[in-house]
Amino acid sequence: MSNRRYGYFECDECGSSWESAHVYCDGFEPVYEQDCRTCDTPCLPIRVEKLICSVCNERDCICTECGERERNIDPSKAHRSDLCHKCQLGYPCQ
Repeated sequence: MSNRRYGYFECDECGSSWESAHVYCDGFEPVYEQDCRTCDTPCLPIRVEKLICSVCNERDCICTECGERERNIDPSKAHRSDLCHKCQLGYPCQ
């Protein structure tokens, strides 16, 4: 079973960096890569951490009101399923 985490990426090929709230891990080991949007190189995150709950602002959420935990997410920005290997394998993030 994969746990959703927040990840920090840096492409070894071109040096681009990005963050994603759609990183799926076994514990804290990333399971799926994301393609760099600049050069299309598949990348694993260089660091992952638990998502911060958007309701109680805790990493280990204790509130009962939050079903979806978000961190640094722009709701107007769509998930890039074309760059997401989890989505490409037929396991959509959304």
